[in-house]
Amino acid sequence: MKKKILFVSSQLADYQNYVIIKKILQSKYLIQNLNFSDEVVKKRFKDKKDINFYLKKKKNFFISKKLIITGTSNNKIEKEIWKFCNLNKLKTLTIVDSWVNLKKRFNSKFLPNFIIFPYGKYDKNFIKKLKKFSKIYFLGNFFLNYISNLKITNRKNDMLYLTSKQKGYNDLNFIKEILSSFKQKKLYVKLHLKDKKRIWLKKLVYLSKINNNLFISKKSLIQNLKHTNLVFGIYSISLLASVIAGKRVFTKLPKSYENEYLYYLLDRYSLKFNENNIKNNLKKKKDLYKLKSIYKKPNKKFKKIINDICYSN
Repeated sequence: MKKKILFVSSQLADYQNYVIIKKILQSKYLIQNLNFSDEVVKKRFKDKKDINFYLKKKKNFFISKKLIITGTSNNKIEKEIWKFCNLNKLKTLTIVDSWVNLKKRFNSKFLPNFIIFPYGKYDKNFIKKLKKFSKIYFLGNFFLNYISNLKITNRKNDMLYLTSKQKGYNDLNFIKEILSSFKQKKLYVKLHLKDKKRIWLKKLVYLSKINNNLFISKKSLIQNLKHTNLVFGIYSISLLASVIAGKRVFTKLPKSYENEYLYYLLDRYSLKFNENNIKNNLKKKKDLYKLKSIYKKPNKKFKKIINDICYSN
C-alpha cells in the first residue's frame, strides 16, 4: 500500500511545485493536495482561531499522512499547520521556492522538521538558527528546472511585462517607458497575484483601452513566454525563469533588495533597461552556463530525501 503524502499550498508558486513533485513521487506515494488561494485564506481564515478550528476538524485526515509538505508563503496558514503538526507529532517538510523574504517566512515559534532550500548563497547565521529546529537540505529549483527543459521559441516579436510586489507606481511608469521606446511592438502585461487590489491597476486598464499595443494577459507565464521575445520587470523570480527560457530580460532592480540572492542573479543575468542604449542591449548575449547550477536536476536527490523521511521512525 502506498504511503500518503499531503501537499498544502496557498500561493501559485507552491502549487506549481506540487504539480511537478506529484509526477516525481506518484509511482511510490499517494500525493494529495490542499490548495488555499489568497481569497480563501482571507475570507475563511480571518484569524488563527479559524485555522485551528479547521485543523482540529481535519485532524484525522492529517494524521493519516506519513508526511505533510507545505510551501512558505506569507499566509499564516502554513505556520499554523507547522504548529498543529508539531503538537500532533506529524512530520512536516517545507519547500522554499525562492531566495526572498526568508526571515519573514520563518518568523514562527514552530518550524517544520525538514526544509528544502534552492541552491544559492544564504546568511550563515540565519541558516545556523534554523538548524537548531529543522534539518536543512539544498536542492535544485523544481520550477526553474522544469522551465529549462521546455522548448520555448521566439515565434513572435511581442513583449511581456511581469509585475511584482512593488509599492507605488513603479510598474506603471516602467510600462509607459517601454511603450514609448517600442512604439511598434505589442506589450502583454502579466499581473502578479498580489496586484489585484492595487490603485494603479485602474490606470493600467485605462491605458490599455487607449493604446492599441498594450494588453493585460490572463495567460500563464509559460503561455506568455511562448509568444513573446523581450521580457521586462522590476523584481521577481519569474524574470529569472524568463532568462532560463532564453528570453531577453530587462530589469530595473530596486536597491532595497540588493542583499538577496535573487537580486544577485538578476543583476548578473538580466539587462539593465536604459532608453539610450536599448538597441545595443538587444544584441548582447548572456552566458547562462553557470546559472544551471541553481536549478540542476533536483528529482533524484528529492526522491531520496522523501524516502529517508517516510521510511524512518
